[in-house]
Amino acid sequence: MSRKLFIISLILFVGLFSCVKVERDSEHFDAAMISYDSGFYYHSNGIINEALPYYFETANLLEVLPEDMSHKDMNLTARAYHQMGMILSRYFQHRQSIDAYKQAYYYENIIQDTIWLNRTRLQLASEFNVMKEVDTSEYYLNQVTYVDPGYEMEVIRLRAEYCYERKDYEEAFRINKEIISEKHRAGIPTNSDSIGLGILMYHSPYKLQSKPYLQKVFSMYDDSVTVEFCVIVSFLAEIYKLEGNADSLAICSKFFGDYAKVESEVQSKGMKLDFTYDDFVAKRNERLNNLLEEKNNRRKTMLISVIVASVVLLSSIIIVKIKRTKKGNPDNNTEELIRAFGQSAIIQEIRTRLQSVGITKITTKNIEEFSDMALSNSEMHALRDAADAAMNGLMSRLMNQYPKLTSADVACCCLVLSGFSNAEMAVLFGVKYNALNARIAKIKKTFDIEGSLRDFLVKNIR
Repeated sequence: MSRKLFIISLILFVGLFSCVKVERDSEHFDAAMISYDSGFYYHSNGIINEALPYYFETANLLEVLPEDMSHKDMNLTARAYHQMGMILSRYFQHRQSIDAYKQAYYYENIIQDTIWLNRTRLQLASEFNVMKEVDTSEYYLNQVTYVDPGYEMEVIRLRAEYCYERKDYEEAFRINKEIISEKHRAGIPTNSDSIGLGILMYHSPYKLQSKPYLQKVFSMYDDSVTVEFCVIVSFLAEIYKLEGNADSLAICSKFFGDYAKVESEVQSKGMKLDFTYDDFVAKRNERLNNLLEEKNNRRKTMLISVIVASVVLLSSIIIVKIKRTKKGNPDNNTEELIRAFGQSAIIQEIRTRLQSVGITKITTKNIEEFSDMALSNSEMHALRDAADAAMNGLMSRLMNQYPKLTSADVACCCLVLSGFSNAEMAVLFGVKYNALNARIAKIKKTFDIEGSLRDFLVKNIR
């Protein structure tokens, strides 16, 4: 009889909670794919203002709560955020670019897309380096386990800039010169690398020595004035001024009017992208928070239903157990009551939760990785109610006898009786392993016992 009741309870529990997951249809993904391809088309052709909204739309179509997203949903969402990061970086919106890359990194890490994880790590290292946050930049670079062919020099260049930021100028310049020599031997153009070295020298005590490297900018000039070009020309103008070279200074000065115009255009576009991205993030966060609130409300309603059903079923189980054990051994009766509690819906839900991540993966050293599995207050109350129903009001009697017991203490006692390990209990309380041991020690002190906490609890079942 009790076995049948338990099976009915389990079916009810699984049925209720299975409907919490939001089903996503393929139309969302197909529409998102079209949006992403459109954005990539405009992006590839330099039409940035048209590209970014399509990437936003891609994320809006796919991004819901992580547990409701498929592998391919996360993959395409990550690609969209990666492209956002590239665009924002191009227009000097580095904080927003970092935010976009971090979102890409989040999904790439979940689906363990190692190739794109490493690409994003390299981008984050570059962005934090631009922001002069060298330690953070170096952290992400050290996480890179694979570098795409053709990006090896970028890694070396970043390490040179770390040396530069720590004022080891000679080492920074040496590394950059080696990069230039290596590319020259391979027949790869080096003008950009030479200019990069010149910029480092210009902002160091070796300003005047930067001139031959900065002058490479004129070999790259194609009648189109960019902000980068004008900035480098302004560096050269400063050097010519220090040297008293009026003729060269005059040549540089003719670009200053163009510089002001181009800089204004870029700043205007950058500020627009900044505002557009921040607006997208605000709306995204509001939408995801609403989804989370809705799901939590559904979970609460279902949990209450499960608890009510479980109490009814447990009452029937207990009645049957009591009738059977009146003729039997008192010790056997106690163990029957404990087993009945172990079969309650709340205990089964907790065990299912732990099994979803693999119980063997939980150790004393990685407990903090499972912080999202901590028990809620309602779940702690459900544990106490289920224990009372199965074991003749055990927890209520203990709380009356020992007023210092907290709800968390009572929940801990319930878990001890059900045979959970200390590591599992630490995860369920969202605390470190040592903190869980301290809680058990506190409970034993409250009960004024030195031996096993479980043995004490078993003795008080009647």
